[in-house]
Amino acid sequence: MNRESNARIVPDMSRKGVTARTMAALGALCLWWGAAAQAAYLTSDGDFGNQQDNVNTVAPWPKFPGAYVGVGLASAQSPFTNVFAANGMGAGWTNGAGEVFFKQTFTEVSSNATGFLYMNMDVMLPSGSGGFYLTVGDKNTAGALSMRTIGWALYATGTSNGDPIITLVPEVWYNVQLVLDLAANTYSGAVVRADTSLRIPISNRPYSERNLATLCMYGNATPAWGCVDNWVLSDTPLPATTAVDFLTRYVAQAGQTPASPYLTWASAASNIQDAVDIAGVGELVLVSNGVYNVGGAIAPSFAVTNRVMVDKAVKVRSVNGPSATIIEGASDPSDTVNGFGPGAIRCVYLGNGASLSGFTLRNGRTIKTGSDYANTAGGGIMLRANCLVSNCVITANQAYSYGGGAMLWGSAIMTHCTLTSNYGRSYGGGAQTDGGVISKCVIVGNSSDNYGGGVICGFYSGGVLSHSVVSNNASQWGPGGVQLHANTSMDNCLVVWNTGKVAHASAGGPGGVECASKAAIDNCTVANNNGKVRGGGVGFTAGSGSAMSNCIVWGNTGGTDGFTNIYVSVSATAYINNSCAFPAPDAYGSGNIGLNPRFADAAAGNFRLKMSSPCINKGANASWMTGTVDLDGTARIKNDTVDMGAYEIHYLGGTVIGIR
Repeated sequence: MNRESNARIVPDMSRKGVTARTMAALGALCLWWGAAAQAAYLTSDGDFGNQQDNVNTVAPWPKFPGAYVGVGLASAQSPFTNVFAANGMGAGWTNGAGEVFFKQTFTEVSSNATGFLYMNMDVMLPSGSGGFYLTVGDKNTAGALSMRTIGWALYATGTSNGDPIITLVPEVWYNVQLVLDLAANTYSGAVVRADTSLRIPISNRPYSERNLATLCMYGNATPAWGCVDNWVLSDTPLPATTAVDFLTRYVAQAGQTPASPYLTWASAASNIQDAVDIAGVGELVLVSNGVYNVGGAIAPSFAVTNRVMVDKAVKVRSVNGPSATIIEGASDPSDTVNGFGPGAIRCVYLGNGASLSGFTLRNGRTIKTGSDYANTAGGGIMLRANCLVSNCVITANQAYSYGGGAMLWGSAIMTHCTLTSNYGRSYGGGAQTDGGVISKCVIVGNSSDNYGGGVICGFYSGGVLSHSVVSNNASQWGPGGVQLHANTSMDNCLVVWNTGKVAHASAGGPGGVECASKAAIDNCTVANNNGKVRGGGVGFTAGSGSAMSNCIVWGNTGGTDGFTNIYVSVSATAYINNSCAFPAPDAYGSGNIGLNPRFADAAAGNFRLKMSSPCINKGANASWMTGTVDLDGTARIKNDTVDMGAYEIHYLGGTVIGIR
């Protein structure tokens, strides 16, 4: 076959800047399969419809309905077919894990080659076990160029080290575009979602090993698809592919005719879940005003329905904030008291790097049973690792177990949120975090039947509460405000007017804060709380290694055991330094004082310090304070030494002139 003269089957690279002269000289380097008499070339844009007239054997290509791809009669392997189908044309092999491997080597890249190698391939991962790798060299060698999947994460490295460049969505087509600079031993390119809604760039990555360029698809029970659109070797660089910006998907409740893919306000989705489902990783779902109380989905592997379920790195944001944009869950009608049951609907679930900003989340509920606490915790919102919620009002939600308003797992973050009137049947009426961070939040008026009416940190795996106000919360068992378990911390927080031990008369937690083993409290103000037993303020009730420094614990009441501000159990070890309480906790550390801290106006809720406060400049500086701020957002250290409590005093500079 004369490859240069058969215009119908030579790849059309004109849109990529390749001249006819270059293609004529390099046509033999383009990818082809089978015997010479039955060769089939691929077009550069992946549209295989024009191939069906050029070969004797054709197979459906699912990416383009109605299109066919040609396969040479002598071809032993084909990357075009579903290798798991009964009549699949691919010849593969099976490993010990039952995965079928299907491999095709395309071209050789010699160690002394120069110029540019252009590689363009389409891939789709199966919904079950499976993946692919594309290499130039040994895929297990760090010096090779290797695009490979581990799970659904795509790496651009010769080993599994480093961070993935993207998490692929199964059963969705992606195009991988790579350019190898063979002289510089670097490669660049992009991974582009088939609908062009997402483009992840790959910039100037080094490689050293060269050998055979190979694509391998593998899996065990469900389809894995892939093909190479073209391989072209050129002595001059081709024009770079124009970047595709991340798309915005729109959601509204009036004035539009919904039409997927929801790329304008005029065609916006009418419920948030529809837009989330079609959005690609990195995209924005922008939501207009309204009460969103229809739609929903169940997160993978769990059972509770969520009004909005986002399990990929998509940003969901409102246009006009929480006062205008509401996501509403629902109670199970069979439970007329709390609404727990199989018909319950949580407001929001976030997983795999998703984020949410600018909503009111209200009236969410959970079910009563299911695997771990992802089904029974977090009535308002459930955040898995690496997720973020910000600028939200989370109110009137209930959870059968933990975190009536919010439940945070792993490295999740909640910031600039208000949590109010939420209820946790077990722990954490407002929120619970296990490994996550709650920062710059207001947590007020929540309740629980057991511990942590406001917040519980680290029941299983640590957590941080920072720069937040915890006020007017209550628990039936205690503490009313905050419970800190092992390896948790609280800093720059105000904990006031909480009530612990409402319904029980025996031993329990304090009104403000309870610390278990290895909890830390730094620069907090704990005041005017009430606890029936074990102190009204801070209680160290179990374990060893907990510490409190630079804190003010004052004006708390209750404590039938005689401890109104600080209680240390005989079974606990506590280290208390540079803190203000009465009586001064001198038995547990140094630098403590027992003097009235002189709040500016505690009755009115102003727990800042007066200029005459004995707590000014009486704390102990620590390395973590460098560059940090107090609860007001002003510099944490002023006048060389940190103050006690959540607020730093700030003097007015200059000269004061009195005028009569």
